[in-house]
Amino acid sequence: MGARYAKTERTSTTRRLFSILLVVVAVVMILLAYVWSHISITRFQYEIAREMSRKDRLEETIKKLKVEVATLKTPQRIEEKARAELNMNYPTRDQVVFVQ
Repeated sequence: MGARYAKTERTSTTRRLFSILLVVVAVVMILLAYVWSHISITRFQYEIAREMSRKDRLEETIKKLKVEVATLKTPQRIEEKARAELNMNYPTRDQVVFVQ
């Protein structure tokens, strides 16, 4: 009867150790999932900050380009370029043809 009791006790101890091991593995898995989620959140926060900074730089570039376009489109500048670079002048009276 002692051998049977020892076997039952060993089986009970083995089951208890297996249950503890399962609980430990489950807790470790939960902790790993928690840490992984926080690492992912931090990584995404850095990525968002980087993209926001990029967006701000692009918006500043757009503002500068709009100012440059406005400057380049001024009639005075166009007339100046036409006279200086293309040797253009206003037409004389005899060069004007009226179409009816």
